[in-house]
Amino acid sequence: MFLEEILCKIAVFCITFLFCGKIYSQEIGNLSFYGTDALDPFYVFDNNNLNFMSFAIGLPENEIRTTYTYALINGIYYFTISHTPEIKAVLLYNNEFGYVSIYSPVQSESGLLLRHDLPDRIKINRHIAWYSFHDVKINTSSFLVENNIRYDGNNLKQSIKDGPWVEGVSGNGIGEYIEMDYTGSFIGEINGIVISNGFVSANNPDLFLKNNRVKRILIEGNNDSFRNEYDILDTPNLQTIMFPMNVSKIKITILDIYEGTTWDDTCINMIIGIKL
Repeated sequence: MFLEEILCKIAVFCITFLFCGKIYSQEIGNLSFYGTDALDPFYVFDNNNLNFMSFAIGLPENEIRTTYTYALINGIYYFTISHTPEIKAVLLYNNEFGYVSIYSPVQSESGLLLRHDLPDRIKINRHIAWYSFHDVKINTSSFLVENNIRYDGNNLKQSIKDGPWVEGVSGNGIGEYIEMDYTGSFIGEINGIVISNGFVSANNPDLFLKNNRVKRILIEGNNDSFRNEYDILDTPNLQTIMFPMNVSKIKITILDIYEGTTWDDTCINMIIGIKL
């Protein structure tokens, strides 16, 4: 009975805090990320020193202290964390949101999850923005398959983990579209999106400029509730688009692109549907 009560409390804790979190990025030398799920790692970047605790449930023996280096490339911060195996991280942000992607190529003795991507939760202006990642249904007009790698619509759910969505038609992809359905998700409806443009790679930052990025998009709400065009900046950093109403489904169509220096494939790194 006691064990069942403990397990029940843990389950309630995880569900309650699954969609909450905080990232402070006033200075890149003093960045903190705290996972609020009992199974989330805990990271503090502080003047080139890094503390992190895998499965941050308050056990001191799980805490690891190490160092990191970072580089500002294409307007975003790439971290290399001193660890065996090497861990890489990418920070995406704007004035409203922050998103940290942690990439560990293999599971390490520290207990880091295999290719763990953080967070599944974001915070805007000190107020929680509810959103769903894994339970959104995504359909695309096409996607690229290259060397048995599928750059399909599901890649839009997280940054850097599996690569971006890449359209799969000849030419620059103008007219290709993404459909996102939140009907069966935790939040049911959204009234905006957060988008990260282009191909963002922890191992090869040059892929952002080598591939096309979206320049202008059309977003349509379900049942013709709205139909608006939006300009997208040529940066992988986060951009927020708010809608005039709540909708359960959206369709995003590429209208114009920024040309890549090497390839004619148009890429979008990540799209998060939000409800404020």
